[in-house]
Amino acid sequence: MLYGSFCKLLSTECNKVKNECVNNFFTSNADKEIKLILLCGNHDAGMISNAATINEYKRNFGDDYYAYLTGGVMFVVINTSYLYYEKNEMEAKQYLWLKSVLNNESRNDMKHIVIFQHVPWFVREFNEPTSVENINAKYRADYLNLLYKNGVKYIFAGHVHGNFETKFKDMNLITTTSLNCDGYNHPHGFRLVKVYENHISHRFFALNETVEIQF
Repeated sequence: MLYGSFCKLLSTECNKVKNECVNNFFTSNADKEIKLILLCGNHDAGMISNAATINEYKRNFGDDYYAYLTGGVMFVVINTSYLYYEKNEMEAKQYLWLKSVLNNESRNDMKHIVIFQHVPWFVREFNEPTSVENINAKYRADYLNLLYKNGVKYIFAGHVHGNFETKFKDMNLITTTSLNCDGYNHPHGFRLVKVYENHISHRFFALNETVEIQF
């Protein structure tokens, strides 16, 4: 899964550089057998998304929110760029879509439902003030109760460049730092998530660790 990493800049020259980065991304030598799950973040579509930035994202990368099934698990990707400020038409459309996905009868056959998003609902506490590091407090109760009611147990996020784990009721909210930039004096690294029949486990690996990862 890739969290937002491309700059959204305004000048013609900067947009030229950004476009070169996007082209390099799609022509890289990454193993084409590895499926990438692309996730829209604020550096992709802006802190406050609008139709122009979302359409540009879709042209480059595809849908900005979607769900997919694999191994009996439903993974749901949402666009948190809609959730910074006051309620808006794009946020409302995504919320209705999310309700329909979670209320689908087929979800009863799923082993797990896992949420991927860029910005965490909150970093430490549900009642923490709205900031650039979390989702607007006005949205939290509606969305989190919807997710909880429909059996979601794990929500994975990034954005804040630090490692944090917290809970809403018994839902696990896991925020993972980046590979190359840190804001909390946490080590750079990645998180390995293992999905089992009856549970999900995860572990953070720092880049300076020497370990053998077992699958």
